[in-house]
Amino acid sequence: MRNATPVNSYFTTVDVARMLDCSDALVRYFVRVGQLHAVATTQRGTRLFDPKDVQAFKRQRAERGK
Repeated sequence: MRNATPVNSYFTTVDVARMLDCSDALVRYFVRVGQLHAVATTQRGTRLFDPKDVQAFKRQRAERGK
């Protein structure tokens, strides 16, 4: 698995999916239902995530058993 590379210190949807070992569609679902917050969306529609938010969400998922 490739390490996620932050873009301007934020992660993209694909980066987050790799970190969570899930699909990018599932990451978009988490955003849509309010479980994960995107800090910004680029003009092209790319969601950007704060690394701290992603790590916290990853811990929460691990505690719940995914």
